[in-house]
Amino acid sequence: MRWFDEAVVWVGPSDESPFRALTKLAAEAYPSCSPYRGVHEDVVPHLTVGHGDRLSELRAAAEAVRPLLPIAAEATAVTLMTGPDPGRQSGPGRWQTVASFPLG
Repeated sequence: MRWFDEAVVWVGPSDESPFRALTKLAAEAYPSCSPYRGVHEDVVPHLTVGHGDRLSELRAAAEAVRPLLPIAAEATAVTLMTGPDPGRQSGPGRWQTVASFPLG
């Protein structure tokens, strides 16, 4: 279990390098579509477990997931998603799938 400050709890791959390389290739191929709109200089490969809830709830989520780790899986596709509109003034936005690309 890892954290971005105390706002996001997440898990990541044991080897980040293939995911970082794929992210770099996609960003170079589509420079107008920077990951996270270019807000984060370092794009960390991760799976979000909890985000933006009370710290006690995030800690509880982390403890619920911890016994399930490590997860053994193979990435077989890349999913392109779009996130909430950053100009949105009220309520949470939703992530939506735009396309999926098989790997291999």
